[in-house]
Amino acid sequence: MSLLVPQTFWDRLSLLHDSLATGECWNDVDSIAVPIDPPSEDAAFTKSSAFFIHLFGLELHDSLAMLCKGALHVLATDEKCAMLKAHTTHNCLENLGLGSARITTNQHMQY
Repeated sequence: MSLLVPQTFWDRLSLLHDSLATGECWNDVDSIAVPIDPPSEDAAFTKSSAFFIHLFGLELHDSLAMLCKGALHVLATDEKCAMLKAHTTHNCLENLGLGSARITTNQHMQY
């Protein structure tokens, strides 16, 4: 399985960002965070899996996506970050009103 083409990713992110920015269906939250755990036999498919597949085209286990008004942050392994970098080079950030789309590896996280 491969990542979505960049335009599909940005189109879907735009819809999600617009609904978050307007407060539509989100009870006026400022941000959402969606973690996805490693695969397990107990949970074959989760809402987090559905979110990642819809937005990125892959489940991206052991990752965290945070969508804020004006930014998308993804914390993932080096390999997953390398795959996602192609999406951030696409010139749709301004069209979305997103100030940034940042991808950070897990080794840079502070606990």
